[in-house]
Amino acid sequence: MINIRILGLLVLGVAGFFLQACSSKSNSVAVQESSIWTENDLENPVILEEELEAKSKGELPRFDIPIVRNPKVETWINYFQGRGRKWYGIWLERSGRYIPFMRKILREHGLPEDLVYLAMIESGFNHKAYSRARAAGYWQFIYSTGRLYGLQVDFWRDERRDPEKATIAAARHLKDLYDKFQDWKLAAAAYNAGQGKVTRAINRYQTEDFWELTKHSYLKNETKNYVPKLIAAALIAKEPGKYGFNDISYQDPLSYDKIILRKPVNLKTLTNKTSYSLDDLVRLNPELNHPVTPPHIKEYELRVPYGRSQEFIEAYNNLGPAELFQYASHTIRRGDTISQIARHYRIPQSEIMRLNKIKSARSLRLGQTLLLPVPQGTEIKKAYEQKAVQSRPTVRKAAVPRKPLSVSDGVETTYRIRRGDNLWAIANRFGLSLYEIKNANNLSSDRVFVGQEIVVPSSGRSGPASVRVATKVDSDLASPTVHVVQSGESLWSISQQYGTSIGDIKRHNKLRRNTIWPGKRLLIPST
Repeated sequence: MINIRILGLLVLGVAGFFLQACSSKSNSVAVQESSIWTENDLENPVILEEELEAKSKGELPRFDIPIVRNPKVETWINYFQGRGRKWYGIWLERSGRYIPFMRKILREHGLPEDLVYLAMIESGFNHKAYSRARAAGYWQFIYSTGRLYGLQVDFWRDERRDPEKATIAAARHLKDLYDKFQDWKLAAAAYNAGQGKVTRAINRYQTEDFWELTKHSYLKNETKNYVPKLIAAALIAKEPGKYGFNDISYQDPLSYDKIILRKPVNLKTLTNKTSYSLDDLVRLNPELNHPVTPPHIKEYELRVPYGRSQEFIEAYNNLGPAELFQYASHTIRRGDTISQIARHYRIPQSEIMRLNKIKSARSLRLGQTLLLPVPQGTEIKKAYEQKAVQSRPTVRKAAVPRKPLSVSDGVETTYRIRRGDNLWAIANRFGLSLYEIKNANNLSSDRVFVGQEIVVPSSGRSGPASVRVATKVDSDLASPTVHVVQSGESLWSISQQYGTSIGDIKRHNKLRRNTIWPGKRLLIPST
């Protein structure tokens, strides 16, 4: 029998002993959590003892979920032995790490332990698994369902990726589904497709037989294959050698202690004072999105290597004030907005507002210092400073012309877009409406780019002398040139080549849009 020691599912019941640290650090001590498990509780191999005993007697393996062998199940067995062999082998190796304590959690909730193979086919026991439906973690919870069963997802953590918390949530969810359908095949199908979908299928076809439901088109193929895939995975996992999986190296079982931290800490700083690496701690705490404990949780449960809680408690209590989690900061400058700062630091705007107790995003003040929910000295801050010069909105003064000109009645001019310009501001400078500018240039949106030339129509009103424009000669009086469009060319590049404007080219060719294609012949007005 495989002898496996595992420490998981440590129940919140504060053992409550404090290590005596300096009195100045009394508010940052760590508390170790006690386990109510006995040594016998910690032995729970991948293949149960009774299953091994049955195998030694030549008996079939025992299952606590409905097992059938039909063509659909055989298809999946063949798949796992063939094209899917590589991945199923990886799943089996990982199962040694997760199946023991997952089985114990399922048993404690009064559920069949073989439901653990749902996690196998959902994620392959990979906490990083993420689906197109945005389901995450070992049991592939979507956000709404995870939240319904107590799994928290925020900037700091995603509890769907925690093997213990997610398994407890999955057990509660599966129990609810079984209470609804009173059939594990239907409950498993509902775990995949949703309770409502399976209920509607039952009502539509007037049957509660899962295999009958698969004969109709209402359920998706993914759901029709879900139960056969589960059964096939369980059959092979119970007798891997029978199906050709003789060289599986099962991973060591997951084991850990828990300590409660009353102040946030950077895990790298903490592990630097222990004999373990940052990777060791990150692997035990996969729910953390960043290598820091969430600052807003007053008592955070941190997993540490089994039997090493004392070492981590001492390391934590010996951290000086400057070594605990320190927030990065940002001083508000002209043009800064919370949304812009959030984008550059890659932090949700809501987290910045919550940390700084800001009720309105419009209440920023020049010189105000914002705390940012990232560790002090993070590289993200440097990235912001590099981008800020280019990306921060600036207030530009109007360009001073060499020869001030105005737009007079009957004279059409062009204007080259400069950094900081927009159509509304240009229209305002020339005494025009936004509609007149867009209509003159056949623009369907307000977007313009630096270097683009737009036509400024005459309006009978003079624009400000502070704006430089170039007056064009009436090109209708000159003979046009024919240009054949080449690959990669645009109206803007062609207008620059001939010293004319996009507006003039479009007018001569009766173009309503700026779209052209290779081989098109354009009439170019002479300048």
